Amino acid sequence: MQRGLKVSLSSLIFVVLLVSILGIAYSRVTPDDVVGLLLARLPEPQITQEDFLRVLPALLGFGARIDFDAPIEDFIALLTDLGVIPEGFEIDPGAPVTKGWASVLKVKATNIRPGLIEWAQIQIYGLTPEIAFRMAVRAGVMAPGEPTDLETGMEFACDALATASRARSHPLPGASIPDILAVIEAITAQVCTRTDCLPIIPRIVPIPTS
Repeated sequence: MQRGLKVSLSSLIFVVLLVSILGIAYSRVTPDDVVGLLLARLPEPQITQEDFLRVLPALLGFGARIDFDAPIEDFIALLTDLGVIPEGFEIDPGAPVTKGWASVLKVKATNIRPGLIEWAQIQIYGLTPEIAFRMAVRAGVMAPGEPTDLETGMEFACDALATASRARSHPLPGASIPDILAVIEAITAQVCTRTDCLPIIPRIVPIPTS
């Protein structure tokens, strides 16, 4: 009886550990999650801030830290901890993404450095959407236009590819390079290639292969 009880407890502990391990393995934003959302939004005339925030951790190599179906507040907390969302930055998950709004996050996320005039403007005004937009376009991670333009589904896909590509060569501390490369490979195989995106982002950054 006592021996049988020990076996049962051991089995129970094993099952609990196995479930925990599997839960950790699957509790992440995968390349398939990113591709699925990009494809779903591809024909849309606009995307939401929630769409943008849900794919951003994976593009930066931090998809393993969060479940794709987690509340959007968890994504905001993670990106804030990573220094991507600056203090006081306004977020409305249901609102459409403007190019200027997205550019602020891209500048923070991929270490885009300002020019001399931009640096001086940032000292006075902070990193505004207008300044960030100019920097992001120049760095090849944002489609040209105006900072108040809404980002379309196709621009979202190309910007995602460009952001992941730049994050590969300018990673945040702790980023998983293999995870970034996996996302890039998935996007180029199933959503869009650099050639597809050149008419949309003429200065798009090179796509890394390793």
